[in-house]
Amino acid sequence: MPLRVKTILGSVFIAGTMLVANAHAQTSSGIGTVLQINTGWAEETFMLAMSTPVINPAGCPTADTYESTASQPGYKTYLATALTALASGSRVAAVVSNSVCTGGRPTLIGLSALSN
Repeated sequence: MPLRVKTILGSVFIAGTMLVANAHAQTSSGIGTVLQINTGWAEETFMLAMSTPVINPAGCPTADTYESTASQPGYKTYLATALTALASGSRVAAVVSNSVCTGGRPTLIGLSALSN
């Protein structure tokens, strides 16, 4: 295979790998407790306030809580985890999208619960 073709194929592979890596990019918050859960008004959404500072890797315009909607995969699972952590005082870490905002806030895409 000529060197020029190898160079082009290598560049395409690297660029494709970078796109896939960015599609799954996320950041975890510090470990803290759930202070408050706000549910949506007439829509299936919730916002999560924690004892740790809100991280905002996507640069969302409002960074006071994390937000999630029912259309997002895993919504019911991390809503249940958040409610359980609020009731029990368990420690949690939020997993937030690096590239997507929901309702102008950092998008919650996961929640890790830790034992007390």
